Amino acid sequence: MTLESSPTSSFARASYWPRVLGLALGFVTLASVLLERQAPWWFWLGPALHAFVWPHVAWWLARHKNDPLEGELRNQLVDHFIGGLWLPAIAFNLLPSALMVSMMAMDSMIGGGMRQLRRGLLAHTAGALCGMALFGLHWQPASSLNTVLACLPLLLLHPMGVG
Repeated sequence: MTLESSPTSSFARASYWPRVLGLALGFVTLASVLLERQAPWWFWLGPALHAFVWPHVAWWLARHKNDPLEGELRNQLVDHFIGGLWLPAIAFNLLPSALMVSMMAMDSMIGGGMRQLRRGLLAHTAGALCGMALFGLHWQPASSLNTVLACLPLLLLHPMGVG
């Protein structure tokens, strides 16, 4: 059995497309809030890199690890940390924030159960604290109709992709 076809690599392989889909749809949810907040162009670089470059880097990193499962669990923690960074960037807008935490928590539970979930939530919190240091603490939890509509594809499609 090659490393590419080992049981531990199957989880990493199975995580690739849901991550691509989830982060792309997550970008749409963030974009709706960033547009409303009139974020400058450079502010979009981080979310764009996270959404459209990181999934491919994560897949490459997991594939080239001696234990791809361990690599994928580490990638989930990176997902959580970076996801946490965006919460202050969108002023903790409630629906996208809750959606990001819950979708990543679901992925963590599937990947490594309660232990991975705890680690993920700690990473998410650390990311949010770093985000507050970078972007400041702004509180605008109300979600506009545009943001609610932008969240629907992630809410509906990502769980199906993971399932």
